[in-house]
Amino acid sequence: MYLNNKRERFYVSWPTIVSLMTLLSPTLAFVDVSLRDSFMSGGYYVYTYPFRFIRLYQNVGRKSLKLYLNILFILLIASGLLHIVETKQQHIDKSFFDVFWYVTGLILIPVTVSDLLDLIRKKSKYVHRYKGQKGDEHVIVIGEFDTNSITGLLKEFFCLDHGDSTINTKLVLINQDEPSEAVAQLIQDPLYMNRVQYIKGSPLSFRVLKKAQADKAKACFVFTGKFQVNKDGFEDSSSVMRTLAVKKYNPNISVIAQVISPTNKDHVSLLAQQVICINEIRFGLLSNNVLSPGVSSLIQLLTTSITDQAMQIATTKIESKPGMNWMKEFLKGATQEFYQTYLSIYFIGKSFLQAAEIIKVKFNVVLIGVSIKSDSNIRSLYLNPQNYLIQGNEIAIIIGCNQHVVSKLSEYSPDGTENSILEESFDHILSESNPIKIFDTPNLNKNYHKRSKSAFVRRNSTIKNDLYYKFTPDSNIFKKLFSDSESLIEIPASINNHVLLCDSSDEFPSNLDCFIGPLRGHHLEFMTPIVILSKTEPSNKVKKYLSNFKNIWFVNGSPLEKADLIRAGIERASRVVILANPKDYENLHLRVADSRTLFAILNAEAMSPQTTFIMAEILHAENAKFLGDNDDLSIKEHFIGQDMLSSAFMGGHVSSPWIMDTLLCQAYYNPYLISILHNLLFSGTKEYNPSDPILPSHLYQVLIPKELYMLNYTTIFRYFLKRKSAICIGVYKLIHDKMIVIPNPKQNTLLNQGDSVFVISHRKPSFE
Repeated sequence: MYLNNKRERFYVSWPTIVSLMTLLSPTLAFVDVSLRDSFMSGGYYVYTYPFRFIRLYQNVGRKSLKLYLNILFILLIASGLLHIVETKQQHIDKSFFDVFWYVTGLILIPVTVSDLLDLIRKKSKYVHRYKGQKGDEHVIVIGEFDTNSITGLLKEFFCLDHGDSTINTKLVLINQDEPSEAVAQLIQDPLYMNRVQYIKGSPLSFRVLKKAQADKAKACFVFTGKFQVNKDGFEDSSSVMRTLAVKKYNPNISVIAQVISPTNKDHVSLLAQQVICINEIRFGLLSNNVLSPGVSSLIQLLTTSITDQAMQIATTKIESKPGMNWMKEFLKGATQEFYQTYLSIYFIGKSFLQAAEIIKVKFNVVLIGVSIKSDSNIRSLYLNPQNYLIQGNEIAIIIGCNQHVVSKLSEYSPDGTENSILEESFDHILSESNPIKIFDTPNLNKNYHKRSKSAFVRRNSTIKNDLYYKFTPDSNIFKKLFSDSESLIEIPASINNHVLLCDSSDEFPSNLDCFIGPLRGHHLEFMTPIVILSKTEPSNKVKKYLSNFKNIWFVNGSPLEKADLIRAGIERASRVVILANPKDYENLHLRVADSRTLFAILNAEAMSPQTTFIMAEILHAENAKFLGDNDDLSIKEHFIGQDMLSSAFMGGHVSSPWIMDTLLCQAYYNPYLISILHNLLFSGTKEYNPSDPILPSHLYQVLIPKELYMLNYTTIFRYFLKRKSAICIGVYKLIHDKMIVIPNPKQNTLLNQGDSVFVISHRKPSFE
């Protein structure tokens, strides 16, 4: 009572009254000595003692009411007979009744109490309703989630980079099963104990949603099993059901949902404000990593928050380890994220590229696009709209280190130096009349990159840049693949520099159009051959569908068998992509879920030339530490993922599905994030509308030419902006024999031979 901050309400509450009634009998016996010799030392007040079972009824369930009545009946009979013995002075010996009722009690009460204790043990402690404090907001989380999902969710959701709103926002997890031991420990962590509540129950039940106060919730996250077999659309239909239940209970709630298949995305879009399609983004990251090595890590870094506290811990640890100072540059870039803001009135009338240059020089943040409101009040997102003139009502999309810096753009006032920035010429760096040539040859890096000592990461050192070349397939062989005949025993020798997609699962991977689509983008000059190595042949329906993309080859086999990799032409492949096996998801808790993927990586590495870039999907993010050098930094801190500190991740060699969970949180704080990703990953698959005055832009990777060697990043940024109308968003930099992805690096970062930049541009910048 003393600790309760609302004592008046507490004194008159039902649990308090019931508790006081149970204390009445022993209290009176302590005051009145005459009661001490009566039955149970309570006299007639002994009947208040069973009130405690009413409280059990509230906490345990209806069955305890029956137990309460049974025990009350025994007490009534016992005390009544003893009272007769005392008052009527029967000739029957009183001790006989004492012995009789003691024996009866020993027989009946233990059995009843045992049932009661069994009920208590079986009763979940996660059935209590959510009770938020005044001023608190909460978000409910439903669907299929596990320890890895919840870990990623909590890290991202409560990251202080998202502002002060994280302090007063709670998470309420709803699931029909008891939490696993790992999840239970996680939500009992002191960091989350008062910020996360778990409620056991089905989110399809309005009673459970009432417990979670879904009618007052600010948003709802709908999880789905990332690698569950979506047979007959069961997983996605379950997501639709859960989303429908929440929207029926609270039509005004904002829902951010995950689905597996792109074909089911439209159904959920009718109910949810934002939809994250797992296979779409999963394959989009892999295919764009084929086009531009390192893109998957670049995007994951830009959609993951890292706090200043984590940076301080990491920096301190780096300084204590000799030879690790290079990682400071990576960590600085890792703090960059997507943000949104309005621009100040100063920028009205400036072109997009002019605004981007001023913002970069003044704040070292990157303006990559704007969300423009149409006459019909619908917003459309454009990346690098080049000569578009700022109107003042746009929402600017920014890459920056924190919200505090980005928010300054809406209050910016000119200081008189802007004109000199815009008028500065770069003719002294590179003259258009004297163009240079980027040497896009297979042996680009062979002469000056050393081979890394470790497996897998050595792929960083020598990357082909001639991925796209003109190729005319043998039409007869092509027809053979997509006929009813058997699949190819071995691909023709005429196919080389191809993309080899390896799958070791028992079912042909679904939604491969999301992987192939970006590789067939209309903005690409050449069509690259794609060879699919899989244990299971695609159905005739899938064959017919994939044949629309042209230049697709299928080889029946497994990446776990070296002979099959040879038949797929791995020694001639330019890129090798290894998919995770969905069946291994069942062994995720054993940490051996990626064993087959790691084995396939070893096979691919041993059988391919050093110029082949290898990338792989891993189910358990922390297994990235098994790939690459042993000098990875180890940090035990809540707001930084250990997988992000591995050499394989920094080089763009691994991708993990757990990015989908951080995307849920990022989409909650930044409603434009999903549109940004779609514009980056799938811009080439969209048909251009000639009536749209703004030209579409795409993501490219461009090698730094010799004349730009040893110039700082800001100078190179401004050169690409002024001379190529391209916006640089990051670099792929050679550091200590490793290629490292750095989003929006420091202004004074020097670029050299072998380094490349990621740019957003209408056309790929050319130096020929």
